[in-house]
Amino acid sequence: MNLRTRPIATVEDVSSIRQIAQGALLAADAIGRVPTPLDDVGEALRLNTPQALFDLADMPAGILATARRLAGRLLGALDVRERTIYLDRSQHPARQRFNHGHELGHDALPWHRAAYFGDDRHTLNPDTADLLEAEANTFSAETLFQVDRFTEEANGYRLGLEVPLGLAERWEVSRHAAMRRYVETSPRSCALLLIGRYPVAIGAGRAVRVLESFESTAFRRRFGIARQRLPAVLDVIRYGVAADALAALGGELAQPVAAGRLPLDGSLGVEAVFEYEVTSNTYSAFALIFERPRIQSLRRMRTLWTPGTSQG
Repeated sequence: MNLRTRPIATVEDVSSIRQIAQGALLAADAIGRVPTPLDDVGEALRLNTPQALFDLADMPAGILATARRLAGRLLGALDVRERTIYLDRSQHPARQRFNHGHELGHDALPWHRAAYFGDDRHTLNPDTADLLEAEANTFSAETLFQVDRFTEEANGYRLGLEVPLGLAERWEVSRHAAMRRYVETSPRSCALLLIGRYPVAIGAGRAVRVLESFESTAFRRRFGIARQRLPAVLDVIRYGVAADALAALGGELAQPVAAGRLPLDGSLGVEAVFEYEVTSNTYSAFALIFERPRIQSLRRMRTLWTPGTSQG
């Protein structure tokens, strides 16, 4: 079967990758060491210290053909025979760490070892349809977030964007990745809306476009997919979340996070008014939506982060 046409990894595949990531973390004595020491994980896999990508003349012959094909777009590569990972050091540090974990995955996952890999912005997208790349992305995420450890720490705080934003800096992951992980692994009912950077015209007014949504299992069971319960385009007059998203993208919020209320479509027979919190990484806006519990039994995270520094 052509690897490019194989299906996305099943739940069983993801479980296997999580187990392999856990094994690599244990071998590196990395559990509980935050941020995850990726060099130690590589050493446990018997890989050399990662090297920086320079020009094609510096690339090993084994991956030169791939590097030439991806010239100008190469973010990371694994030379299996030389036991060396090559990384584009011009990327943001959080992005470099994801790329590093991705290449570690190509080596750690036994069925990936028969080929050389060169990765660009398409193959490193967490939603890529290529199975091998998606599996390496999964390994990277499980390694960076230490399987369940990030989630366990995050769940010790009151639900809110302060938690993933605060933890992202300590764990040295992108804010986008931290927010998504926070929501998708949460035992609580919550969802994350990804809102496009550019406003949409509606008559004489403005609106924003909901590009994607990510949900916790508890949210999906009760409400389904968040973006399907909302219009694809949210006008700023009717939806406060849209106005706050535009303000966040324009750097016009008085605080790094804005809050309000968001009604969901009741067509599925479940009426709900959600709380929302909005922030932006300058490239997109993100809205966490959730039902506020009647009793707040957990402490609130008050970790400070630097809102003016884009971290992806």
